[in-house]
Amino acid sequence: AFSDKLFLFLSADLPRSSISAIMTHEYNHVCRLENMPKEEKKMTLLDTIILEGIAEYAVFERLGEAETAAWTSYYSEKQLCHFQDRFVKPHFELRRHDNRLFSNILFGKGPYPDMVGYAVGYSIVKKYLSARNLKVADVLSFPSEDFIKLSL
Repeated sequence: AFSDKLFLFLSADLPRSSISAIMTHEYNHVCRLENMPKEEKKMTLLDTIILEGIAEYAVFERLGEAETAAWTSYYSEKQLCHFQDRFVKPHFELRRHDNRLFSNILFGKGPYPDMVGYAVGYSIVKKYLSARNLKVADVLSFPSEDFIKLSL
């Protein structure tokens, strides 16, 4: 996804509900990137996990919990808080192109729990929106730092 376009390559075998979830998630990236107060090339790990969290929460809003990605329910709230403090928060300022650590945390490679960056991002966004009774459309232009004020 880019701020002005979206390319999807989908298998003919995908169920319609999966296509709707993928489209919702990826199109939300376009919306967030277009409205973000930061250039895409300056995005940090924090920006990326919030981007992913917002996109998957859009799936939840539009299609319901049953259509959200499996990684949204991999971990308990207690585990997510621990992972955020131990693995993610110390690297919030890491940039995508700095080194492999960014991807390892985001996707949960090496010593990191599976999809930990995505799962923590979703948890942060879910808590933020729920506590304020907001929708994804309300927060597309919010700085990523706003989302962590409640959760830290």
